[in-house]
Amino acid sequence: MLIRPPRHRLAGLLGTASAGIARAHDGTLFFAYATGTADLTGIWRLCPGGTPERISAFPVDSLPNGLALDERAGLLYSADSALGLVRTVPVAGGDPVVWSDDALLRPAPGAFGANGLAWTTSASSAAATG
Repeated sequence: MLIRPPRHRLAGLLGTASAGIARAHDGTLFFAYATGTADLTGIWRLCPGGTPERISAFPVDSLPNGLALDERAGLLYSADSALGLVRTVPVAGGDPVVWSDDALLRPAPGAFGANGLAWTTSASSAAATG
């Protein structure tokens, strides 16, 4: 399934990426979207039968790459390959909060930083991959 923000907003955009999808138990989809533009880059939500809506704006130079959902806490975790950090975003929407900016997540010269994310329910923790 390909999820896209409203089509009229995509006309003429190059270099866009949806790099992370999480699904809630009710079928709601959350997806990370990177365009390099202030009006589209961030975390989007698509409720069943609804239309996509951006619930959190990210900086234009970010590259969200990986998304994990903690339904118990009501949080999404998003790795950022360009800025080398992990953010949290409330599933209801709101400002992103840096959860980790550890040096191990930062990109090496000419490479990506944090590249993906996994959520483990048994430990109730998120882990960024590199």
